[in-house]
Amino acid sequence: MELNDLDVFSKWVSKDTDKKGYDRTTKVQNNEEAFVSAFRKWAERPNMLETKLKKMVRQGVPPKCRADLWRVGSGGDTKLQKHPNYFQETINEMGIQIPSQLPDNMFDSQQTSPNYYLLSPSGRKKLLDILYVMTQVHPDIQFCPLLPSIAALFLHIMDEDGCYCCLAAMLEENRVPFFDQSQRAVAAMAKTFQDCLKQFMKSSYVQLKMVVSASSEVEVTKATILFPHWLTWLFKYLNIWTLVYTVDNFMIQGPKVIVRVGLVVFDKFSKWLAFKQITSGDIEALFSHFMKELPLKDYRLLEAAFKIRGLAKKKLTKLKNKNLQLLDDGKLEVPFDTAPVKITTLYSIQGSDMLSATQWEKLASWLPEKIQIRHPFCLFSTQTDGCSIRTLYNKCENETETIMLIKTSKGEIFGAYCSTSWSERNEAPKSLTYFGTGEMFVFSLYPTPIKYCWNGLEEDGENINEYFMAGDNNCLMIGGGGDNAIWLDAELSHGHSGSSKTFRNHPLASGKDFDCVRVEVLAFES
Repeated sequence: MELNDLDVFSKWVSKDTDKKGYDRTTKVQNNEEAFVSAFRKWAERPNMLETKLKKMVRQGVPPKCRADLWRVGSGGDTKLQKHPNYFQETINEMGIQIPSQLPDNMFDSQQTSPNYYLLSPSGRKKLLDILYVMTQVHPDIQFCPLLPSIAALFLHIMDEDGCYCCLAAMLEENRVPFFDQSQRAVAAMAKTFQDCLKQFMKSSYVQLKMVVSASSEVEVTKATILFPHWLTWLFKYLNIWTLVYTVDNFMIQGPKVIVRVGLVVFDKFSKWLAFKQITSGDIEALFSHFMKELPLKDYRLLEAAFKIRGLAKKKLTKLKNKNLQLLDDGKLEVPFDTAPVKITTLYSIQGSDMLSATQWEKLASWLPEKIQIRHPFCLFSTQTDGCSIRTLYNKCENETETIMLIKTSKGEIFGAYCSTSWSERNEAPKSLTYFGTGEMFVFSLYPTPIKYCWNGLEEDGENINEYFMAGDNNCLMIGGGGDNAIWLDAELSHGHSGSSKTFRNHPLASGKDFDCVRVEVLAFES
């Protein structure tokens, strides 16, 4: 099976990946026809898992059947049938725009980046896009270390809609939980794994505890979780094909499969430490080195994992519930103390195509945080509302914060963030009296993005730096003192931009005087 076999791998997999080191020896004993027959029976009755299918999956999934297995096992197949374009539909429904730059450690602030495995650069970007949308759909989930790795593996054999549907289904509350979705739950599962290690691999547990104790800067007590990152380490250091075979079984049997694999790996790790006569050190570094020499890989590791007797789902659930109670009682230490990754929501502009995605992303980053969390929409446009300053004022009457956008005949795009309603012009004692606040700023987006903030009060107390915005039926002005940063006539067809003392800006238009191609005002939903 070649890596660039498009019948098996998605377009997101790098076609020039160095294949050396990836053992793809399989143990597939079932032909596709037999597997599909058993698989279809399960797909028709997903709550009735056939023993025959479990056995066949353990023996090896035919590569061309794997994507279907993962989709049905996760529950994503049902969503995908109803919503073939679910990923883009979600983006459109939420009114969000995916930022060009995204943090690499979404859902796990302790990681520097997710496990990309064999994904190409475009595949890596698509993975981050999917994770970003998941953060917007599930803002309550701040910590879920397994999610990025599973998403990356999904992308190896699915398109973005399939991957997103599967993840969305796996996170639904009415399904068997695939993921621990909080620091508390992850800690409880780590302690549960530790309890299983103690019960099923006791000598290895004792050996590992001694090494951890000797390597720790703090005392190891009964409340200590020895390997809080055991799951992260497995998905980081196991070779990808072992992970793929593990996920095959994970999709139909749940988290207990990963616990089984972890027990075998840590048992071998303990024996490796004893053989090397290592009694202390950086535990993760030692684990990483050991994994390069792991004697069991691929299906052989899974075979050893399934030979462990007595590790049933009910037992894991009972142990985990006990550990959750110990956490609540303060008898276990939560080893994670990390702030969630700060992810800015970027909403797309509804009703306007004046700005490119990059230009809007830049402008949105300049806005106050209280505005960034609100949906922007086009309130006024000369293309649809006509070229009248009175219409512009009327449209803006009930809006406090707005953005004025101007596109000139030379293609320049600039404008201003206005922090006060234009209706305040009517409350002034005389025409063209300035009003506004220091939150205002003017900006240029094309040809060069730049933001000019309020200059602040002069030391001598002159109030020219408070010349924020003014307007009447003949013109509107933004910025003053020396010149206006923006001046528009009553027909919104001609304007002027000079250097104002309010913002200490350079002229926003190349020739100072300009002709307007389009003027728009953006507002924000409450």
